[in-house]
Amino acid sequence: MLKKTKAFTLVLILIGGLPFSASASGENFSAQKALQEGKQGHFEEAIRQFSGLIKENPKNAPAYYNRAVLEYRLGKADEALSDFSKAIEILPDYYQALFNHGTLLLQQKKFSLAVKDFTRCIALQPKLTHAYMNRAKAYKELKDWDKAILDYNFVIKLDPGDIEANYSRGSVYTLKGNWDAALRDFTQVLLLNPNDPEAYYQRAWIYEKKGNTDQAKSDLLKAALLQKFSSF
Repeated sequence: MLKKTKAFTLVLILIGGLPFSASASGENFSAQKALQEGKQGHFEEAIRQFSGLIKENPKNAPAYYNRAVLEYRLGKADEALSDFSKAIEILPDYYQALFNHGTLLLQQKKFSLAVKDFTRCIALQPKLTHAYMNRAKAYKELKDWDKAILDYNFVIKLDPGDIEANYSRGSVYTLKGNWDAALRDFTQVLLLNPNDPEAYYQRAWIYEKKGNTDQAKSDLLKAALLQKFSSF
């Protein structure tokens, strides 16, 4: 039986960040105008305006941050990574920039570096669950199962109904060969969302590992029916 996996979208905090703390009202006006252009989808124009703000004030961390967000939206990941780095260099406690920098590193499969960013972010924002989730994903890729589970535990403690955290922790328990713990997590996912075919596939795989063939067949049938109906 093939074990199916589930992919979750990485979270990138978009337009925003720290408020502009410019001494001149003109710079504040320009910043708000650039933000508005970005929110309206005029990314190239917004980037041009943020670049102008950076030229006027090379220490304008929010301008680097917002330009990075827009660059990311245009698929320019390397440029975005560079601008998030610059924002962090100017303001080391800029947790939004740390989070997004780590997210891009995670997407680029630079898992150890991503862990460092998320750890710094969590030190600044101890209840930012997205940072725990992304750090857990990095730990999972590094095969540091126990640390990944600890991060998922924290998220689930704050929100027992977090489907992604329960599903992801179950997948790590599966990798560890802890079938009973994995079974509990995928069962919890199905209690929260009875129409999740991937959770049925995962649970079927575990039932088969535990020698419970009948339950495995039952879950496989439910998964197949859900996928069939979802295709209509």
